[in-house]
Amino acid sequence: MLKRSLISLGLATTVAAALSVFGTDPSAAQEKIRLRCNSVFPLASALSAPQIRWGKEVARLSNGRITTQDLALALYKAGEAPDGLGGGLADCGSMNFYYPEVMPVANDTGSMPFVWNETMYADWVNIPFIGEVLTQELASVKIVPLIGAPGAQSFFMLKPLPNGSAPEDMSKTFEGLRIRTWGVYTDVVRLLGGTPVAMPANEVPVALRQGLIDGLITSWDTWKSQSMQADAPYAYHIPAMGGGMFGINKAKWDSFSVEDQKLMREAAVTVAKEIATETTEFKQSIIDEAKANPSLHVIELTPEEAGRWRAALSSIMDGYASRSPKHKQYLDTLTKYFQEGYTPSWQR
Repeated sequence: MLKRSLISLGLATTVAAALSVFGTDPSAAQEKIRLRCNSVFPLASALSAPQIRWGKEVARLSNGRITTQDLALALYKAGEAPDGLGGGLADCGSMNFYYPEVMPVANDTGSMPFVWNETMYADWVNIPFIGEVLTQELASVKIVPLIGAPGAQSFFMLKPLPNGSAPEDMSKTFEGLRIRTWGVYTDVVRLLGGTPVAMPANEVPVALRQGLIDGLITSWDTWKSQSMQADAPYAYHIPAMGGGMFGINKAKWDSFSVEDQKLMREAAVTVAKEIATETTEFKQSIIDEAKANPSLHVIELTPEEAGRWRAALSSIMDGYASRSPKHKQYLDTLTKYFQEGYTPSWQR
């Protein structure tokens, strides 16, 4: 019996040693990591999609070793996002771009018209020079950006614009109209003759029905999903973008190995490609559906009309570019890629 026990012990020791040599010893398995990701948008929102998809892709690439828990507005709200994420209340999360004190260069172009498309916005982090500035600015609040969350914007009106979509005198475009707006579009509406109106998003549908506003700037998705089409049936399609971003707390990022960081960036590029493609296709499907509906009206800008819009907004662009050489280079770089074409990171 003793001999048999010694033989068994010897075999077990040999097997354990062999497993250790070949790296399959269960006791040597890497520790599993679960990241808490907080979005300042509802999880059903398109702006939370990069966060959710990134988590799934990271789990796939790591064979389930790194997973995420997706939360919405649980750990901090929208206005608290930079401090909340950077301060470690969450490991990763989705937030918008409108923090001028945090991102003095990137912030003001986040929704600027005629400089973005869906692919550029999703791949924001990887655009030459643009991504470098964005990364530097967010480093000041201890956030590492990974993916942009694009949301194509346009103007949606209760009635047709009184002087056409691009009158000879562009200062009369929104003449006498009250437009619910935000960000840089406050200046756009004012410059084009309208009255900007600040209003919580949940109050907009009722305000449209009661005639308190004449239109708004919002995403095509919101126009459809929030039942605004009947109250604002005139859609003026301009090349404008808004949205958010997904990033990770820098201290948490630094705690990962170089290999894991590479895996996470690979997941980010994969998701950015999916988001860019699907956002473009989804917007177009809404536009096509609206065009087929006789009660809705989609007004496309001709090249000549788009030129009038760009010229009318030149003071906004020039004012931004005049702030510093970095501001000018940032805007010039975006404009160049928008007009001449941008090759995303997944095609390089």
